[in-house]
Amino acid sequence: MRVALYTRVSTDEQAKSGYSLEDQLDKLESYAHQQGWEIVARITDDGYSATDPTRPGLLAVLRLAEEGKIGAALATKRDRFYRSRLLRLATDQDLEDHGVQLLALDDTGHMMGDSMLDTFAEWERENTRDRLMDGKFRKARKGE
Repeated sequence: MRVALYTRVSTDEQAKSGYSLEDQLDKLESYAHQQGWEIVARITDDGYSATDPTRPGLLAVLRLAEEGKIGAALATKRDRFYRSRLLRLATDQDLEDHGVQLLALDDTGHMMGDSMLDTFAEWERENTRDRLMDGKFRKARKGE
């Protein structure tokens, strides 16, 4: 199978420091080689939120799928692709038309298990957003 390896970090600071990008790529390359898959592309979205469906790397994955160049895109975790169940389901359905799958090393291989991982990722995103807003309000009250 021909695959695109997909890595993502969500903050500019993580992207600048290379936080986990190399580790993600090492894990993906190792897995792809173990499976005997051909790596067609290595795609990175550095500094992009998983809530942004128009991030350049994700669009590159979709383009490769539409062009018939890949059978799958592989990430270390399902939440590297999306932290929205709705966007994930819509993309899965769109890619199905091209015979392409979004795969992750933490996929359970079971609809219920993968759905729970997606739900947890969305919940985690909401909690992170709430913590960030609380911090901003705290700073604003202090006049910072």
